[in-house]
Amino acid sequence: MLATTFVIAQQDTAVIPAKHEYKARYQSQITLTDNGAGGWYAKVEKGKAVVFEYRFESSHQPQIADDELVTFYSFQTIPPRSGKFILKGKDLVNAKAYHSRNCFCIDRGTHLVTDGEITGVRLSRKTWLIKGWFQVTIKLPEGERVEVKKINAVYQIQ
Repeated sequence: MLATTFVIAQQDTAVIPAKHEYKARYQSQITLTDNGAGGWYAKVEKGKAVVFEYRFESSHQPQIADDELVTFYSFQTIPPRSGKFILKGKDLVNAKAYHSRNCFCIDRGTHLVTDGEITGVRLSRKTWLIKGWFQVTIKLPEGERVEVKKINAVYQIQ
């Protein structure tokens, strides 16, 4: 008689909690490149500006495929000596402001900011208070969707 032994591994069913990160980088810049398919690639490189980045990673389970969602937005500016700035209208285009969603979903990708107003105040050498809102237009097969995002957070220099 042939006996077969099966070992069943216990899978970790713990949920990895959601996480938010607010960071700023001195001496940086954003490079936006058209991907040739109606979208954009964004990369932060060495430069002369301050780049502000927000990153959100949704809660997820390691053993489940494609349940992750990572969304982020970023913009750059060269703040005046006063330590205060306001970006609106065309300023947001010059700031290379964008919103990106990485997921197994139809609206993934990098979307340029089309409207909004963002204010920044330096609180200390290592922190900035960023407030405001911005709008992105996401192109979908069935048309366009406009999303408005609000900002109100303290960003830490990395």
